[in-house]
Amino acid sequence: VELTATPKDNNVLYSVSAAELKAAEMIKLPVVLTEHPHSWQDCVRDALIQREKLELLAQKEHEYIRPILLIQAQDKNGEANVDVVKQHLLNDYENISEEWIAISTGQTKELDDQNLFSPDCKIKIVITVEALKEGWDCSFAYVLASLQNIQSAIDVEQLLGRVLRMPYAKLRQQNELNKAYAHVISDSTAKATDNLKDRMVENMGFNRWEAESAIVASPQHSLSLTETDTTPTK
Repeated sequence: VELTATPKDNNVLYSVSAAELKAAEMIKLPVVLTEHPHSWQDCVRDALIQREKLELLAQKEHEYIRPILLIQAQDKNGEANVDVVKQHLLNDYENISEEWIAISTGQTKELDDQNLFSPDCKIKIVITVEALKEGWDCSFAYVLASLQNIQSAIDVEQLLGRVLRMPYAKLRQQNELNKAYAHVISDSTAKATDNLKDRMVENMGFNRWEAESAIVASPQHSLSLTETDTTPTK
């Protein structure tokens, strides 16, 4: 007997719907999806803006929450591979500290021995490729930035699942903290939305009507970090 959030090719004895999980205040929904047709740098920028806004809201909550951004980099041969993304964060955002960033790949496991729920933990950004797709869970993960093409990244739905768990399994006072956020590389919001919905149904245990309401398309942000009052600070 196994418990899984990604049922596929197995004999299901009992199924709990996403609607039931949301009603029980266990998951964040909907997923607010923003597509970025121009560059992966835009995707990273807006995901950083999103995370910082959520961190400001989290300061109004009674329980401690430190919103975490998961960045799904491209493989080592890609333009936006793990090393390039990390250097981009450190070189182009002067207020981002290296201690904010952890890399989790098959070769680099900087999350080992880290208690991400501790107020003493500094990690706010996790860069991975697909290593988090199974066996990793942190309800402080709120924002996913997938730099892999949404039409071809077969593991994006697994990473999307990493940002669905609700902290402390109860609704937050700030409504924006009851949602999850995904920023993806795509030239079509409609295609990206449809692809994610399909993967929710096929691989994440959602039924079709749940998936239809689980993804909400959002327009691309037009501000940069330097143009807002939400620039990350150390």
